[in-house]
Order: sequence, then C-alpha cells, then structure tokens
Amino acid sequence: MEVIDRGLTLAASSALGLSFGSVILGHAGEADRAIDYAERALHSGPLDFMTYLSYSGLVLAHYVGGNFTESATAGSRAAQANPRFSYPQVVQAAALMQASRTGEAQAVARRVLEIEPSFTVNEFVRAHTGRAEIWDPMGDALRRIGLPL
Repeated sequence: MEVIDRGLTLAASSALGLSFGSVILGHAGEADRAIDYAERALHSGPLDFMTYLSYSGLVLAHYVGGNFTESATAGSRAAQANPRFSYPQVVQAAALMQASRTGEAQAVARRVLEIEPSFTVNEFVRAHTGRAEIWDPMGDALRRIGLPL
C-alpha cells in the first residue's frame, strides 16, 4: 500500500493505482478507505476498460463494511464490466447470501461455476489469507449457498 500511495503522489488520479489500492485496503479490512479509493478510480476513469477492478475493490469494501446490498450491486457492475472474472462474483454471491437473498446468491454461484468449474470454497478462503474476520464468514456464506467445498 505504501508503494501505491507513493505512486498516487505522482499521479493522484491514476485509476489503476486507485483500483489496486482499493482491493488492498479491502483485504486489510479498511472499508472506508477502500470505498474512497474505488470511487475515486471510477471518477478518474469511468470508461476505462479496467473498471471491473474498481468494482472489485468496491464489492469487497462494502462487504467488509457490512453493507451487503451495496456489495452485491458492485459485484453486478464488476460482472458487467468483465463477465469472465470470477472473484467479484464470488464476493457478490456471499453478500447476497448475507442479505438473505438466497435465490439471487444461488444464481450468481451458478455463474461462478460456469466461469470457474473447479471452484471450491476452501481454496477461495485459503487463497485470501490474513483476516479471518473477513474470509471465514464469507466462506460460511458460500457454503450455505451450496458451492462445492
């Protein structure tokens, strides 16, 4: 994050730097800063072909912040921007499940399995180490949807 922030001192409106910063901050559990970075990225480059990365930052940031409806919306926008990138759709499915929107969560989960047939909850959670308070509840939500363990 230090390197990204140094880069942003040189190019404060770098959509790519802000997007990656948002993802990193979300993984660090810093929801408010992650949302700020992602929104700044979207304003800097609203037509950028990498907007899916900004929405990927938002989907996690809103999930971490406990705003599951906004998380699901960001996941949907990420899927529109890049339908073959499964990560934001996985988080979106978990957010929908946390919001008690089971049918929608299952529909997104089916799309995840179409994109990534070998997806497992355990591998997804294991790949995102560091903050059990983020990834363990997300893994539980994904298991409740019925995604493969």
